[in-house]
Amino acid sequence: MSIAMKPRNSTAAPKLSHRRMSTKTPAKPKQAKPIVKPSSQPAKPIAKSSPKPVSAASVASRNLWQSWMVLPPQTRLKISAIIFAWSGLALIASYWLEDMFPGESNMNGSWKHESSSPSS
Repeated sequence: MSIAMKPRNSTAAPKLSHRRMSTKTPAKPKQAKPIVKPSSQPAKPIAKSSPKPVSAASVASRNLWQSWMVLPPQTRLKISAIIFAWSGLALIASYWLEDMFPGESNMNGSWKHESSSPSS
């Protein structure tokens, strides 16, 4: 369904439709990159920064947080994931063991401590 629009005055040119072909120039072909000839000198290997030597006194003076932050992020992530998984397994095992071997206060399935009612 199309709606025809009348020009505002008779001398006005009709508006161009969006369906008309674009008047942009075609894209230029990409130019090839120039070939760089290798130099006669061999390339110098990139030296990795070696860790600075750490004295035993500086290591001994660190607290736990500082020692944790010195570790690489990937190592910290792996240690955190292992601790998280271990604690989850410990929770599951504790629930399983409690169901298998209930304590005296949990013999009837009640989690509340049984206390004697005060005598009046």
